Amino acid sequence: AEEALQLAAPEDVTVEAYNAIIHVCTQAADMERAEMYFRQMEDRRLEPTVVTYNLVINACARVGDSTRAEDWLIHMIGRSLPPNLVTLG
Repeated sequence: AEEALQLAAPEDVTVEAYNAIIHVCTQAADMERAEMYFRQMEDRRLEPTVVTYNLVINACARVGDSTRAEDWLIHMIGRSLPPNLVTLG
């Protein structure tokens, strides 16, 4: 899936595709890779959604990195995306 994402034409890549890859990374507790894909998504001018942020924030909480989770929450709010119950759960 990662290779397909890299090889796809920019117009063929969606936020949902990035969310799926980020989800796999977070399930493997690979926060560095998840964050790399998050930033790559932004570099491609795709707008992260509340779901995208929730994936990363909740994964940070699962691995016990509350500082990193808080940084992502601040980033989310800075992008004018209000947290929801999943974000704060």
